[in-house]
Amino acid sequence: MSSAAEDWRIAATRGTTEVISIPDYVQRLGCKVDGINLLEIEAYLKKSKIARKISGYAEAGSSQGMEDFKGMRLGSTSKTCLPLQVVEAFMLGLAGAREDGRIIFSNISNDAKADVEMKYLLLNPSTTFREIVESARSVILAGGTMSPVWKMSDVIERVFPSVPSDKLTTFSCGHVIPQSHVQTLMLTKGPSGSLLEFKYEQQSNLQVLKELGQVILNLCNIVPRGMVVFFPSYASLGSARRAWEAASLLDKFGAKKKVFWEPAESSAVESTLKDYGEAAQCSPIGWSDKRTGAVLFAVVGAKLSEGLNFSDDLARAVVVIGLPFANKNSAELRERMHYADQMHAKLGNAKPPGTKDAGMELYENMCMNAVNQTIGRAIRHRSDWASLILVDHRYAWKNIRGKLPSWIQDGVVVCDTFGQTMKHLGSFYRDKKRGE
Repeated sequence: MSSAAEDWRIAATRGTTEVISIPDYVQRLGCKVDGINLLEIEAYLKKSKIARKISGYAEAGSSQGMEDFKGMRLGSTSKTCLPLQVVEAFMLGLAGAREDGRIIFSNISNDAKADVEMKYLLLNPSTTFREIVESARSVILAGGTMSPVWKMSDVIERVFPSVPSDKLTTFSCGHVIPQSHVQTLMLTKGPSGSLLEFKYEQQSNLQVLKELGQVILNLCNIVPRGMVVFFPSYASLGSARRAWEAASLLDKFGAKKKVFWEPAESSAVESTLKDYGEAAQCSPIGWSDKRTGAVLFAVVGAKLSEGLNFSDDLARAVVVIGLPFANKNSAELRERMHYADQMHAKLGNAKPPGTKDAGMELYENMCMNAVNQTIGRAIRHRSDWASLILVDHRYAWKNIRGKLPSWIQDGVVVCDTFGQTMKHLGSFYRDKKRGE
């Protein structure tokens, strides 16, 4: 594999990406590899569970407090994917359904040279689920963001294509919180009355970013305790930060709330969250201190938008800036969209006039799935409450709004003016303050 990667690195230009099929990749590995029975290797890896055993041994050693020669405690490896696990997963992919897998070669540039990344991409999850479906008496597929983004018909087509419809049962339930505990606002216009839209080409527009800065400043004035603001990408967050710094808006934010930023390094996440949590729940000190809480700027789909809980005072408002559409120039995304179109045509599903094709529908669903994951960081238990603020007029579009979680659909308010936004927020927080 290293030889094939090196040959590709020499032949390719820096920054390029190539997607190839599994048979083509095996052919590049040479005739010796082509004669290896990958199914036998797969059987051995699964039966011996060697990668899991080694991983378990490493975790056990870490939990017992292994120390290096300087007496410093080693970091936990519980979240680290060991090299053997990576190799095992890659080989299992090669041994799987070849027509549904792809190998992606990518050049990763650094100061010295361009290293090569090889990635296995599974386009059809049904091949993985088939073994489970055939051996189990019943299978429960549960998730918090499958509905309404992923229509159940789409789930069935992609995961259980061979299961008869009379063998499938679907169920969806609401949220545990009362409707009065969540307020969802769609901001269509800023304080100056300009339309709020954050497409890729506008995310570095100084005028647009200054208007957004005024939106954030007003929110800092009215949202109590903690407020988390999510941007669609690191690039857009960086552009906003530079523009606000040049316009002295960061100082104004800091006068209202202590400002935190998503750290570049994963190792700094824990300390950032700890400091943010303390600041969010801290009351003003003395008459001259006007700050009430903290604001944390983060990125959708990055370190702070999934798997973390911003409960209670940690997020009395979650703000999502723009729609976090993925990069259409990504080779992986193009392959996924192309495969979705192929499978849709293969199943004989005709596209109704005026509707998106399967690839574009997948593209939009991926975006809204990321949004739903992000706004779910705020409401974490029955007594929790928060405002969900979606900043972009496109959220009011029927096709976008319809893909928000069902538990907030009935309470969505589309604000035609920024004054309406502040009025709704003020009323919501006054009600919650009286109820405390």
